[in-house]
Amino acid sequence: MEIYELTIKDDTDEVFAISLVEEPAIQSNFVYFNKMKELFAQVNKEQRLVMGPILIPDLQILRVDGEGKPYQVFFSKDTVKQLAQNYLKKKYTDQATIEHEKGVEGVHLVESWIKESKFDKSNKYGLKVPEGTWMGTFKIENDELWDEYVKTGKVRGFSIEGLFEHEFVKRSNDFYDTELMTIMNEETDFLLSQIRALIKKDRRTRSGERIELESYSDYGQSVKNNARRGIELNEKNNNKCGTQVGKVRAQQLADGKPISLQTIKRMHSYLNRAETYYDNADSQNECGYISYLLWGGKSALSWSRNKLRELGELEENQEPTIDSTYPGEASGSMVSEETLQKAGELDIFGYETEYFYICPGAIQTFTHLIEMNPDEETRGMIRSAALQADKVFEIEARVVNLEAATLNQLNQVKILVEDFYDLMGEIDEELGMEHDVSYMDGHIQVIETYLRDE
Repeated sequence: MEIYELTIKDDTDEVFAISLVEEPAIQSNFVYFNKMKELFAQVNKEQRLVMGPILIPDLQILRVDGEGKPYQVFFSKDTVKQLAQNYLKKKYTDQATIEHEKGVEGVHLVESWIKESKFDKSNKYGLKVPEGTWMGTFKIENDELWDEYVKTGKVRGFSIEGLFEHEFVKRSNDFYDTELMTIMNEETDFLLSQIRALIKKDRRTRSGERIELESYSDYGQSVKNNARRGIELNEKNNNKCGTQVGKVRAQQLADGKPISLQTIKRMHSYLNRAETYYDNADSQNECGYISYLLWGGKSALSWSRNKLRELGELEENQEPTIDSTYPGEASGSMVSEETLQKAGELDIFGYETEYFYICPGAIQTFTHLIEMNPDEETRGMIRSAALQADKVFEIEARVVNLEAATLNQLNQVKILVEDFYDLMGEIDEELGMEHDVSYMDGHIQVIETYLRDE
């Protein structure tokens, strides 16, 4: 994927407005940023002040050109500082829009600064951003904007509008950026669900046939409400819970968007295996509880099960089972000691494992994936999945050695395993097969065994 630095060449290159947005669109000639920013903080509700990052330096952002080709862009720290200074110099402090569509009055940039050190005042409001970030505080005097957009959460952050030069930097071969790849795969999955169609006989139409999209949105209001509740709780926890897949899924469900059959299968698989984390959560702030809601909660589990049965993907009395035992038995087979001794650690398309000796099942899975000789993009996902698994095994090795585990380690492992499952789902979909990797649940159980009271 190509990477470009956005730069300033002349007076026409500038930020000319700041928009209050929730989900900005991607335009070809302008840069509308929002997803990279954390939500702004309501600094003072009585004075109607909101604060947030306006532009973050050195952060690679995914964009798509007019031909649908993805690429990445970023701003340097010097460019961010220059843009911030020019914005004030040109007296643009009252230039504001809503969702990049219409200009609004009564929005004023009253503070603008560059974060110079870790002691920046933005930390007070939980805005964890890197040094060099352009920060801003806005006063909202527009009653309608404050009551109908800010207070209701319809707008949640700042997004710049500007025009810049694109300077080619390099072509990236970094396949470890799992978040970027996940976003691309999720968007592709959704678009394909719109393109795939089923042709059915229908005498009511002139042609005698009708076309139905192979996607489904007939889940109930309770699924949407659970997803919204999950988003709300995650925001209160600084969005630290859930993988990017889970966050994308939550937004789709909350908005009532149609989802594909493959997505329903992944939803059902995750909700079934993660139900115990939801049921056993001590509070609504636990990531296991929040992540479960992001996928629609128990209502989504019931709906996905019924939908799969309706589509003939699940037998009437069939319930999903974990067909493996820990460690390393997968679908009735076991890696022999001889295989382990010969294999040792694996070279997984350039990633050297360190702790795979803990899990024969993982060695078997990734040995098979290597033998499949997939394309370069799929290799990148496989490397990322191996890295996630290796981190789980590393934490387990440390826990077993000390004979003690912390709650933080347990939560970290749960998140890593959840992300691993999602990556493997994407990999299997690309390869047209299904690997049983449920042995990863056993590694979570090991950590739980050593959990100590904190």
